[in-house]
Amino acid sequence: MIQGIQLELSGNELAIHLFERVDHHNVRAGFYDQQVAAMIQGAPEVEREEEQSYSGMVDPVHQMKLKARDHRKKRELFRFMAEHILLGETYRITEQDLLRLEFLEM
Repeated sequence: MIQGIQLELSGNELAIHLFERVDHHNVRAGFYDQQVAAMIQGAPEVEREEEQSYSGMVDPVHQMKLKARDHRKKRELFRFMAEHILLGETYRITEQDLLRLEFLEM
C-alpha cells in the first residue's frame, strides 16, 4: 500500500529543474539590481534616505535590494543542490519537496 502522493524523478530531471531555477533567480536578482540602479540614478537622494526612518512608509529602494538579495540566496541554494544531485539515481519527492524545489507555487 502506498500512503500519500510520492513522485519519482530521475537525478537528471531534478538537476535540470534545479539549474533552471538557478537561471531564474539569477535573472530576477539582476532585474531588481537594475531597478535599484534606475531608482538611484533618477533620484540620487533616495539612496541616502534608505537609512532614515520612513515613519511606517515602505522604502522602495530598500525593498528592491532585499528582493535582489533573496533571489541571490535562492540562486546559490539551487546551485548547491543541483551540483550535488546524483544523476543516475531516482529521487522520491513529496508535495512539500515540490514546493521547496519550486515545482509548485503557493
